[in-house]
Amino acid sequence: MPSPTSPTQTAGAVTVLHPLAASFLAACREDVLRAEASLEGHGFGELARLGHRIKGTGPALGLPEAGRAGAGLEAAAKAQDGPRVSTELAALKTLLGAA
Repeated sequence: MPSPTSPTQTAGAVTVLHPLAASFLAACREDVLRAEASLEGHGFGELARLGHRIKGTGPALGLPEAGRAGAGLEAAAKAQDGPRVSTELAALKTLLGAA
C-alpha cells in the first residue's frame, strides 16, 4: 500500500496523494458533466452545492487545487453569474482531466 505522502496516480493536472482521492475525482468528473446541464437550466443552487462539496472534500483528500476550484464554482453559482460559472466549470474540468 502506498504511503499517504507518495503519489498513487495522476488525474489531469492533479497528483493524487490519498487513496480515496481517486474515487472522489471520478465522482467529480461525473458531477461536472451533470453540472453543465444544470447551468443550461440555471440550476444555480445545485451548482453551488457541488462547488461547496468539492471545496470541502478536495483539500481533506490532499487536493487543494480542487478545493480552490470548488470555491470558485460555489461563489459564481451563489452570485448566479452564468458566464463565470461556465469559466469555473471549464477550469474544474481541466483540473480533473474531464475536458
